[in-house]
Amino acid sequence: MHTTTRANLLLPIERLEAALDAPYLGQERAWVQGVADALTATEHALLCHAADAASPDGVFAEVDSNRRGLVNQVAALRQEMTGLLGETAALQEWAKKVAVPGHAGTTARSMAPLSDRVTELIAALRDLVGGEHDVVMESINMDLGAGD
Repeated sequence: MHTTTRANLLLPIERLEAALDAPYLGQERAWVQGVADALTATEHALLCHAADAASPDGVFAEVDSNRRGLVNQVAALRQEMTGLLGETAALQEWAKKVAVPGHAGTTARSMAPLSDRVTELIAALRDLVGGEHDVVMESINMDLGAGD
């Protein structure tokens, strides 16, 4: 698997986790702006990762395209990636809207739903990366065992 591409996606996820973990009581607007900024970085990294995944020499280059099961897994991962891009953009818009000075919904209590959804996004992104790794490793392991 392209380690650089994977790392380029994991670093913004870690930044997003750090933004969520930042204290927000009394600093709600700064907290939500930090989350919005981290979501922007995550969206950019996910867009680059999706482009790499679509490339013939990208993240799925080592997957055996003659194995229907692996091809189906790759297609499902690409579809998941598209869904996560949409979710990331939606959460980014939500956070940016709440971060605007004067927005009535910027309270500690109103941050919980955003935090919960971003936490779910992080878990889904980590599952995506894990799924990509698994499908590539399965393909490599099948190839290594083919001559046994």
